Amino acid sequence: MAASKPLNFGKLWIGMILFLFLLSGFRIAWVQYHQAPDDHPQAQNGLLDLSEWAMSERQTASLDGEWLFYPNKFIDPNAHAHLASELIRAPGPWSHVSKGSKPIHFGSYLLTIQLPNNHSDNQLYGIHIKDIPAARVYQNEQLLMQIGVPAKTADQYESRTGKYKEFFKPESNRVELVIHVANFENTVDGGMLESITFGTAKAIDRQVSFSHLMQWIVVGILLTHSLYAFVLYAMGRNRQPELLYFGGVLLFASLSILVDDDKILLSLLPINVEWSLKWLYLTFAGTVFFILKFNQSVFQLKGALLRGLLFTYTIASAALLILPNSFVNAVGALIMLMNLFSYSYIFIIVLKQLKSGNRDAIFIFVSNIVNLYNVLWGVAINLRLTQIPYYPFDYLIGIFAFAGFLFKRHLRIVQLNEKQTKELQQADKIKDQFLANTSHELRNPLHGIMNITQTILRDKQEHLHPKTKNNLQLLLLISQHMTLTLNDLLDISRLDEKQIKLRKQNIYLPAVTTGVIDMIRFMNLEKNIALTVAIPKSFPKVNADEHRLIQILFNLLHNAIKYTKEGSITVQATHDRRLATISVIDTGRGINEHTIQHLFERYKQAENATSPNEGGIGLGLHICKELVELHGGTISIESKVGEGSTFRFTLPLADFVGDERIDYNEVAVTLENEPTVAFSSPTPDQTDALGNQPSILIVDDDPVNLQVIKQVLEADYEVVTAQSGQSALAWIKKRDFDLVISDVMMPNMSGYELTQIIRRQWTAFELPILLLTARNQTEDINAGFQSGANDYVAKPLDALELRARVNALTELKKSVDEQLRLEAAWLQAQIQPHFLFNTLNTIASLSEIDITRMTKLLHEFGNYLRRSFDIQNLRSRVSLQAELELIESYLYIEKERFGDRLRIEWKVPEGLDFQLPPLSIQPLVENAVRHGVLQRIRGGTIEINVNEAETFYLITVTDDGVGISPTKVQELLAKQPHESPSLGITNTHHRLIKQYGMGLEITSKPDHGTTVRFQIPRD
Repeated sequence: MAASKPLNFGKLWIGMILFLFLLSGFRIAWVQYHQAPDDHPQAQNGLLDLSEWAMSERQTASLDGEWLFYPNKFIDPNAHAHLASELIRAPGPWSHVSKGSKPIHFGSYLLTIQLPNNHSDNQLYGIHIKDIPAARVYQNEQLLMQIGVPAKTADQYESRTGKYKEFFKPESNRVELVIHVANFENTVDGGMLESITFGTAKAIDRQVSFSHLMQWIVVGILLTHSLYAFVLYAMGRNRQPELLYFGGVLLFASLSILVDDDKILLSLLPINVEWSLKWLYLTFAGTVFFILKFNQSVFQLKGALLRGLLFTYTIASAALLILPNSFVNAVGALIMLMNLFSYSYIFIIVLKQLKSGNRDAIFIFVSNIVNLYNVLWGVAINLRLTQIPYYPFDYLIGIFAFAGFLFKRHLRIVQLNEKQTKELQQADKIKDQFLANTSHELRNPLHGIMNITQTILRDKQEHLHPKTKNNLQLLLLISQHMTLTLNDLLDISRLDEKQIKLRKQNIYLPAVTTGVIDMIRFMNLEKNIALTVAIPKSFPKVNADEHRLIQILFNLLHNAIKYTKEGSITVQATHDRRLATISVIDTGRGINEHTIQHLFERYKQAENATSPNEGGIGLGLHICKELVELHGGTISIESKVGEGSTFRFTLPLADFVGDERIDYNEVAVTLENEPTVAFSSPTPDQTDALGNQPSILIVDDDPVNLQVIKQVLEADYEVVTAQSGQSALAWIKKRDFDLVISDVMMPNMSGYELTQIIRRQWTAFELPILLLTARNQTEDINAGFQSGANDYVAKPLDALELRARVNALTELKKSVDEQLRLEAAWLQAQIQPHFLFNTLNTIASLSEIDITRMTKLLHEFGNYLRRSFDIQNLRSRVSLQAELELIESYLYIEKERFGDRLRIEWKVPEGLDFQLPPLSIQPLVENAVRHGVLQRIRGGTIEINVNEAETFYLITVTDDGVGISPTKVQELLAKQPHESPSLGITNTHHRLIKQYGMGLEITSKPDHGTTVRFQIPRD
């Protein structure tokens, strides 16, 4: 904020006092307008006589005065004459009624209304009730409305909040109102605390509708400005947090209107009184919280007091949601005290700003006064010191003051932007000079690196290890890539200064084009792109600077490869005896019309460039345009999103083109000795010889980065590379990996998104992920961990650090795999002692009555134990027949024990066999026996069904036992193996998910049985 001459504080105080008088005058006029006339009758001894009252369609009567009250009784509207009653003042709490030490939780109110003398039989009347938590209203013995559930006990009692209206047609000129009221939440201030209004249906409807309309108008204004502030914040290049906080103030202020006053929003929700208070206090706290944040942002406030206030608001809001309902009033009182303190704090801060010369703070000063004034009136109303209809103007004045502050600030920013634009234009010239000087300084050491590398490759080639040779060649490629970037920076400076001089000569276009294709090969190592030169061998020469022509073609091909995932890139050429037209055609993603309009401008990149490596610095196409125009040609582009792009530029033909015999009708053919060059990414269909080394999948859209990381790791690990998230997911579906290393910034699918997709199937321990990020700021690291990554490494990569982190994560994966391998075997090792004991008892019993059956049982028991502890259970898969033999032994033992109570039906095709995880069917069968059919006295039937489909095998275990509830099924599948004492179902479910991506499907109905099924893919 710009400082200016301090305000005259004497005038400021006078203005503030006058402003408060003006606000008070508005309120008083509002109250007087809505106040009932002086001759309005009051209820006396339970009777309200309106016989002389001129009832109109624009005026209502409040039912204030003395009502008959029956404490702790719900009287019968048909028979209550014999009951003793007391007089009670309404509105008002029932705590004034003396009942000794016995608290009042419910009671009945009775009022007789004598209708006006001009009452007609067809007249429709209405009643409007406010803020009674639970009530039942009778009119002349007829139930008129019910609010909540008034009851005599707390367990049957239900409260609702809001304001309600109902209409009725009395049968006589006397109306007897009986209201049953209950309140188990506040016994001190229970009863009818707000005035009940009565009048004609049109008068009641008009009164309620007017109040609702005013509130909706204010809410609409606030929400519109709130949305406008949020949109401006989201669209702004330089995010202004005060817009966000201003939107938050308006949002919470509008919510406070909807949950206070007529409680429009709360009337639509099934919530009780405590929750209505929670919502009310939360909106109050949120409004002041964002007001504090707004002032903190615009005035750059710091200090422990402000941080303490913000922290306290956060804790108090959380306490409202977490603490029991009995703490609502205490926390609410704390929030209201904090609001008063906060407005006082802001008042002091704004005065300091005004004193320092910040005249814009006068808007905040006015808004703060209005808000504080509104809060004081709200406190008075809630304490029932006064009653006033909904008053909308304070909120509107406060918002207009806020908006005035932001508008004044915006004007100042516009003026500042105009000044800074001129400064930036000057700075841009200085920047260009700096880039030129820096590029010159960097070229010397870079060329030194390239020269030394080339010398070693040339002189020491026979003595170099193949791996060292590859590393040096990669270093040379990286240096060449950096040289191109430096050359672009130098060229842009030279073009600006008109220093580039063309050395034109007659150039053979097919040969130059072929050379550029050879130069570009290294960029296309893992893309399925066919590079084709389709220029006739007899194409006439062009008059151009060979070096600059190579630069133009290289930049265009470079750009085409970056934005083409797969397909083809073709270089064609035609001529018209004067100009040659060279076209670079790709089948990439294409460019939209808006981007095409600015594509050749300096520092402009394609809008769909999603990574720094893809987008570059936005100079290549601009330099192409400048160089083509230096040659006297033009450059253009045609593109369609999703189909590809075509760049065309023209060059003059050589001067002596007329002396050569050229067949201009010759069709374009592929240059001889120049076959179509196609580079393809490895696909999951390719198979690799798998060794014992840990396998790593490296994902990066930059092929140079892939090669660098691969060189660092391939000596100790089996490395697979992918250039996109989609390709990485295809690899992961095909085979298992011990670690995924992914770049964060990649086109189409970022590293964060790839990590989240992987985490849907594998936990952080089952498939570790290491992210590569160009920044190591806190927010970047936190985003990586939030998405599910195990670790991160910042670029540029340090080989020692990368190896250390990779080793730690692969060792972690190795330990987890070992644990998972043993987990299945451990499951069967948990044989219950009582199962062994009961089986041995059965064997002992058969030894006395049937030796043959005992022998058979001993054989099956031995087979069961042998297969339970078989070393094959440590393998990842076993045959179906081996699994079924174990199940047959188990079921034979159980049938010998339980006889006809256990019936088995096998539906397994003869000769069918395939591989599946060990101990995947047996736990399901055992669960069906123990927890299904044997829970019934009569027993039941278990069906084991194996079906063969086109792409999978379906295994189903069905029983007609006691079944389980759907809730129990969800709990059982949601548990982790270590959380469930019943390991069979849970363990099998999670093992299947880890291997195949899908687990058990359980359908069950209590008392009808259970069906458990799962699929094994055929591949």
